[in-house]
Amino acid sequence: MSRFRVKFVKILSVIVIILVSLFIYFDNRDERIFFKENYIQLGGSLYDGAGNVCHLPLNVNPFDESVSKYISILPKHIECRHQSDPTTNLTYIDSTGTLRQAYGQFKCNYQFFGRREGNDNELDYKKNIQELNPKTGIPMADNNFVWVECRDLFSRKIYENTHFWYEIKSKPSMRVKTDDNVDKPSVLILVIESLSHINYLRFMTQTRQSLERLNHIVYMKGLTKLADNSFPNMVPLLTGKRVWKNELQNEDFGPYDDWPFIWKDFHNAGYKTALIEDFPSFTLFNYESHGFVSQPTDWYPRPFWIHLFRDVSKILLGLIPFDLSNCYMNRFPKIDIFFQQIKHFIHECHAKHYPYFAFNFYIEVTHNDFNRVQLIDSHVSQFIEQIRDQLNNTIFILMGDHGNRFGPVLQTVIGRIEERMPLFAVRLPDRMVEKYPHLLNTLETNSEKLITWLDLYEMLTDIVFQRYKTHESFIQSSHQPLSTIRSYSPWRQSIPDWRTCDNALIPENYCVCNKRKLLNITEPIVKTASVALIKQINGLVPPLKCQTVYLKSTISAEIILPSSSTAKPRGFESRIEITVLAEPSGAIFRGQLIRTVYTPDWTVKGEINRINKYGNQSHCVRQRQLKPFCFCMDLHST
Repeated sequence: MSRFRVKFVKILSVIVIILVSLFIYFDNRDERIFFKENYIQLGGSLYDGAGNVCHLPLNVNPFDESVSKYISILPKHIECRHQSDPTTNLTYIDSTGTLRQAYGQFKCNYQFFGRREGNDNELDYKKNIQELNPKTGIPMADNNFVWVECRDLFSRKIYENTHFWYEIKSKPSMRVKTDDNVDKPSVLILVIESLSHINYLRFMTQTRQSLERLNHIVYMKGLTKLADNSFPNMVPLLTGKRVWKNELQNEDFGPYDDWPFIWKDFHNAGYKTALIEDFPSFTLFNYESHGFVSQPTDWYPRPFWIHLFRDVSKILLGLIPFDLSNCYMNRFPKIDIFFQQIKHFIHECHAKHYPYFAFNFYIEVTHNDFNRVQLIDSHVSQFIEQIRDQLNNTIFILMGDHGNRFGPVLQTVIGRIEERMPLFAVRLPDRMVEKYPHLLNTLETNSEKLITWLDLYEMLTDIVFQRYKTHESFIQSSHQPLSTIRSYSPWRQSIPDWRTCDNALIPENYCVCNKRKLLNITEPIVKTASVALIKQINGLVPPLKCQTVYLKSTISAEIILPSSSTAKPRGFESRIEITVLAEPSGAIFRGQLIRTVYTPDWTVKGEINRINKYGNQSHCVRQRQLKPFCFCMDLHST
């Protein structure tokens, strides 16, 4: 090749490089300007100096002045008008399973009842009401529930009660003792509705003291919810699947018998299983749904609670379901009955040497107001103290399903954080820690990392299948790239520092990793985003059943600023979180919207949340997802 030709090729190459660079520069110019205006100028940083992609808000003051004005000091226990001990009553079931009468001078009648076959919401009352023999009593036999009423010599009703009984029929001598096998521990899960980690620290001082006296307690402080309410958060924990993501079927109304619940795996592994919930209209799988065709677990006292609420007006249940009395017959707190049912199950499993899996969900008191968890603090604490000696081979989990979802406190930064970060405290038995110390160590390592219900499901499956390998051997045996793993076992595998909400499958509107900047609600972009949010809400509901709502006012607006490690000019999405007041419903909605340089109109991204109570406003629709948004046609404005 001649010298001239070589020189020509060099010049041509330089020209091509210059032209390509100019093309890239001008092609990305709009993106870079958009990035600068919507990220850099609003406080985003090209380098934040931290190694972690997710900056979790772990050091929040529960009594910060921003939330202190919403705090009300309440008693630490539930007071009942005619307080009495539910275990010292006119009638009771003795240790042999016989219904007995404590005093013979009254005439008592009884009636057995139970679950109607094939129906989760109906009861079968057995035979006619019969008189109880005060001397011999009546065996419960195969019955789990019995209603009793007593009258005096003048036929005046002086007493009413409802009793429960669960019995494992196999005799202890027929079984090999398995309930003390270190590799096969029992699992006791207690869920407190709407309990965040922050609110636990704020109000549950007695419970915290009792729990931490058990030793080997780890708080998973980085746990972040995957969805708005109880159902789509608890399903991933119990099945490893997400709802409304094409991972399950019959999500809206059930029945749910075919779902891969973890209690089925425990049952197949020789465990006895329990599902105990206290408020039958609002339980996980029955709220606006069919629940189960067949009884899902060995101990399932749902019929008891349906019977307890049988006299409550449907109108009251629709209007003020969480403002009803928390006492049974004005004598004792219903939460104590709930805990008795758990203790009875544990006692029976211990007596017959069965390991157990018990998922217990307490709903009634704490659903609507974060302050009301104070009322159950002493009850939860007492329960932990009462079962302390029965937890020698039990993994005990105390948790929330999400944080508080209602009220003006959600308009504060701390309120928004705790709504998304439920409590999760796990206690490992001493002998398990002695045999597998790495399990506790790895939990502690991961305690301040980003985790989800899908990760905690992995922990439950480890117990079922007795997977207790060391952290190192687990890593070495996994050939799956870490970037593609949607869930980790939090006691066997170290969760990477670079984990993001995106690869943890946490929707952006529940992500707590990013920084935020408050915007002036008078800015034009806030107005257009607010209008777009209301338009989306109106598009969600059936127009023949629900009224059209309009924007009354914008309450707050924040620009969300992602970590510098994920924020780049190319493809950058500007994200805003808006809180609005809508009329005529008086609803307060919160949602996130995005826009890019190429799609300048705001578009709703992810779920929209209603953060004030909606009561019976949506009585005309049944779908869970539509309940917060519909203001039925037959209602007047608030």
